[in-house]
Amino acid sequence: MTTNNQLNIATHNLSQLYTALDKTALISKTDIKGNITYVNELFINASKYTEEQLLGGNHNIVNSNHHSDEFFTDLWNTIKSGETWKGTIRNKAKDGSFYWIEAVILPLKNEQSEVIEFLNISQDITAKVNLEKDNEALQLKNKEIEQFAYVVSHDLKEPIRTLEGMTHILQMKHSYKLGEKGNEILAYILKATDRMSNLIKGLLDLSVLGTKNEIESIDSEATLEAVIEDLSLLIDKNNVQIHHSSLPKIYGYKTEFRLLLQNLIQNAIKFKRQNATPSIKINSVETGNFYQFSVEDNGIGIRKENIDKIFKIFSRLQNSSKVEGTGIGLAHCKKIVSLHGGEIWAESVFKKGTTIFFTIPIQKNKEDEPNN
Repeated sequence: MTTNNQLNIATHNLSQLYTALDKTALISKTDIKGNITYVNELFINASKYTEEQLLGGNHNIVNSNHHSDEFFTDLWNTIKSGETWKGTIRNKAKDGSFYWIEAVILPLKNEQSEVIEFLNISQDITAKVNLEKDNEALQLKNKEIEQFAYVVSHDLKEPIRTLEGMTHILQMKHSYKLGEKGNEILAYILKATDRMSNLIKGLLDLSVLGTKNEIESIDSEATLEAVIEDLSLLIDKNNVQIHHSSLPKIYGYKTEFRLLLQNLIQNAIKFKRQNATPSIKINSVETGNFYQFSVEDNGIGIRKENIDKIFKIFSRLQNSSKVEGTGIGLAHCKKIVSLHGGEIWAESVFKKGTTIFFTIPIQKNKEDEPNN
């Protein structure tokens, strides 16, 4: 291949590279004094200034005053010394809006290795920065909610204990004076205080889910077997039949995942049908990037109009008004699945049974990956 051919190919490749950069990056050039000599269309669109307004000026036109003088002094000292500068800059557009760029500023040199101009190639990362800020704000808000729930739950416990204790004293020392109606009222008070205690505990448990543990490998089948063992008295008492397929190993919060299975099984038992042997089937299938678990029962089922309500905190449906509970169990389940990056939903036929589905992302342990 001749030298001219090689030069033509190199020139062609360089032209293609420049075209690609021009369509994907904000590009500007400045002379040695910092005066703008070139801007591409993406730079114009981001700054909202016209080409005529930009050329001949300098980058102070988009200065947002977010960065210190020392920041720009270091930038200029770096590129004037012939070194490349990389960093994140917040700029201000003509309309007053702010935009963030990830910039690479290259000093261009002549044949004598003297710096003669600067090339700025930047990516607009405003969406990424805003997303990170939103995420930080959300985490802070969640932390505040967790702290609020803890404080409220803790502060409510004492008056509940006092009310419960005083009611027990009335029962023990003055039961004979109160008569049948009075004792019936005390029984209602104790039942209400017990329910309130359970609600407070449930609220506190919900507020701290996922805050104290690290993601780790979980044998979901072994976890299920342990849950079944823990619930053996409840299962035997209700003559429940539990069947499950082979379940996968996953990565998640071990304590929370165990609580998820426990809540779903207890829920299935709680809403069993009369005159029917309770049956629970637990399965898992792989769907794309998720394991999809299902917990199927043959209980009382849920009316179609109530399906979307069951995962809301303190939600108790009309057809379950005679069943003890706080209305927090499935809200726990939803939060646990969300912590794992999955989704949870229900399908049901009223008076025939309900299936709760939830997904857990498939994550490959780095230790299991083959060496390259």
